[in-house]
Amino acid sequence: MSTIDDSPSVQHAHELGHRDAGLLQLVTFNIAEEEFGVDILSVQEIIRLMQITNVRVTKIEGDEKLKALALVVFDDCFLVGDLRVVESDDGFFVAMPSKRKRDGSFKDIAYPLNNTFRQELEKMVLTAFEEATNIRAISRIESGKAETVRPDLLGVEEFGFQPKTQG
Repeated sequence: MSTIDDSPSVQHAHELGHRDAGLLQLVTFNIAEEEFGVDILSVQEIIRLMQITNVRVTKIEGDEKLKALALVVFDDCFLVGDLRVVESDDGFFVAMPSKRKRDGSFKDIAYPLNNTFRQELEKMVLTAFEEATNIRAISRIESGKAETVRPDLLGVEEFGFQPKTQG
């Protein structure tokens, strides 16, 4: 029996027919834009990945680089704190929680295991940072919240332009 990891791209089971008729049911899922299917009878369980359900940001005053501390809540039941919103010459980024080692260096103690989730986490934290501080840290257009960047400015549609569409 196999277990299928439930990424956001896992889809519902497709009924292709009845076993009696020689047809089978598949659980389908996507990996890197390719669709795969597994016989539903060989699936033991579908594990849903944890979702970020809350992000809280506390603004830090008087520090040149550290702009805020953040915490992230997963599935309303697991909290990861001490994320840091840092401003560098290249813009803002989110530093993961870390601890100082005996040699004085730092080691992250909680961190994303892949770039896709790292980007999603950073976007959510920086969006919450923008909302809490009114400091622009990322492009709201990239985060899908273009209308809230600067409510006092006109949007592209109001100038008679059509926004670019992806695809």
